Amino acid sequence: GNRQEMRELQAKRGEMTESMYIAKSATLAARARIAMSKFRDGNVNMRWSQSYSIKSSAARKLDKQKKLKLKGAVQPVRLSVFEPVALAIRRQQEAIFKKPD
Repeated sequence: GNRQEMRELQAKRGEMTESMYIAKSATLAARARIAMSKFRDGNVNMRWSQSYSIKSSAARKLDKQKKLKLKGAVQPVRLSVFEPVALAIRRQQEAIFKKPD
């Protein structure tokens, strides 16, 4: 691979001119960048295609229920859009824990 080629180039460094060494090491670095880019693109494409798998309507309903159960998934009802969420939560909790008279 690229590491082995780089080690071989390091060993032969004294036998070649400085400009030849720089050119060859730049070529190896470019090859490594291309290989990493291809790997990354393949990995992204694989994950992207997996995320678009066809789900049944039942599976979508279950996913939606799970998301709704998550804390903070749904904001509490606010008196107006200008009421801070923290105050709406406090008002909601006070209503829950309020003792009936």
